[in-house]
Amino acid sequence: MAQWFSKYLLLFSCLVVLCYTTGLTALGEDEQENPLVVIEPFAVAWNQGKWEESLLRFLELSTEMQTASAHYFDLAGISKSSDVFEVVRNRSWRHIRDLLGAVDKQGGAQEMADLLPRLHRIQLVCTVTGMKPPPNSFQIIEKWRQRSHSRFKSDACFHNLKEALLQHDEKWAAEELASLRQIRLLDVRVQCETEVLLEESQERLQSELLGARQRVNPGSVLEICKRLEWLGKSSKMSHDMAHWARDELRRLASENMSSNREGQALLQLAKLIEEDGNINDVVGSLREKLSLTLRPRIVASETDLDEIPNEIHVLIPGAIEIERAVMDQNQKVTRRFEPVGRKWIRSPDHLADSKIWLDSLEEILLLKNRWLDTPVSESQAIIERLNFHVQSAQRLARRLAANPARRSRSIWELQSREVHGDVVRVKIYCPVALIDDVGREVWTAIECTEFLQPSQYKRVTLPVRISDCEKLEQQLRARIGLEIEKLADRWARGRLDETISKARILAQQGNRGAAMELLLPALIGAEDSDSDLRDIAAADLARWSGLGERAIRAALGRSETP
Repeated sequence: MAQWFSKYLLLFSCLVVLCYTTGLTALGEDEQENPLVVIEPFAVAWNQGKWEESLLRFLELSTEMQTASAHYFDLAGISKSSDVFEVVRNRSWRHIRDLLGAVDKQGGAQEMADLLPRLHRIQLVCTVTGMKPPPNSFQIIEKWRQRSHSRFKSDACFHNLKEALLQHDEKWAAEELASLRQIRLLDVRVQCETEVLLEESQERLQSELLGARQRVNPGSVLEICKRLEWLGKSSKMSHDMAHWARDELRRLASENMSSNREGQALLQLAKLIEEDGNINDVVGSLREKLSLTLRPRIVASETDLDEIPNEIHVLIPGAIEIERAVMDQNQKVTRRFEPVGRKWIRSPDHLADSKIWLDSLEEILLLKNRWLDTPVSESQAIIERLNFHVQSAQRLARRLAANPARRSRSIWELQSREVHGDVVRVKIYCPVALIDDVGREVWTAIECTEFLQPSQYKRVTLPVRISDCEKLEQQLRARIGLEIEKLADRWARGRLDETISKARILAQQGNRGAAMELLLPALIGAEDSDSDLRDIAAADLARWSGLGERAIRAALGRSETP
């Protein structure tokens, strides 16, 4: 029985070896290793759900190994009759599309952009290997590319919309809202979140609107109604409030006109113009009437003062005086060391090295003679001493060969030098009288001073010529006009700064109406060069009046609209 079992086991082993050898021959001469080892990378990627890696591993297999890998499809419940490559390709393709669908949400634009190249890679791999790409792959990739682009735009617009609403900048929010609604493939969830933000902003603005109505502040009511209109959230209540605010502004403007508070009336009429968009001639006439010219008018003489209104300051330049003075500098004597020549001398270092070198040679000769007659017990010390002097002499010889024996040196002597030639000073003087609106006269002057130095020609000092002095005087005369213009600009800026300070003091004391009546004419007549002060004061005026910056710009004649 044991003998029969041994024969049967030997026969079965030979059969297994024969089958295995036959299978390897069918797989080809290249596959001379275990098939399980060859398919293992593909199997691991397939079982772990790494579909793109499994596609790449599958393409690395030979045709016979690809057919043998269908065993893993059997385990996954896929029919063996299916095309193996098509199954692996579709799994990878569908997996990436599922990921794109999962991240296609608010804030997922960057993740979609990172996944798109993986779709392109599958299509490229199929094209390079000669395999069939997924059906409609070009249309699908283009669709997801457009979707990603739309997601980027919607994310940016939604982020800017939130920032604008947080900063209470409804005009910016309206621009971002219009851009958001122009996106073709806008997500429904984005629309819902946008509507939630708009509803919250509408509730906040309506609360502010009721508070402004209770304070009887028509300017704030119109501003809030305009902000609601920008968001597209106007209601019957906001329309009624805006109608009441316009009527209230007309009533207040009429009262201020009858009470000679024309500055406040101008602001209220300008607010009505900004809201209605209708041009009102009354605003223009009021602006011209209230305008206060801060810059003084430059006149030639006092005979023209009668034609100038009293509120305009006057600048009268006087007669120009020119002074030409010669500054005597002949007595100025300078004493300093100057080079007077050069001479060649023996180098002290070279002489010292030569002397030491000669001494070393004498010592070497002396030690050599002593060494010849010295006993053996003392000869070693003499040899060491001799070597020391030989090395020292060699070092000095190299240094003597490298450094020259002669040296060139400059000769310096103390020289006394007199400065010849006079410096000419040209000074121009122009008195200026400033007459303010109360008749006060302020005197000042403009002075310009220049110096003409004597010229040098081939070490010869030439005196200053009269023609140079006359040319400089003409230049200084031309500069006087420019200096007078600068003086007028500084005077106007000083008046504006002083007016702003007085208006702020009045506003701090609680008299904002008087502060506006004082500040508004100065801002209308301010120069463009003082735009920094004008903008700061306009912000104060908008805060005191409660009408907003657009109404202030319209009152000052600097509105963005006609």
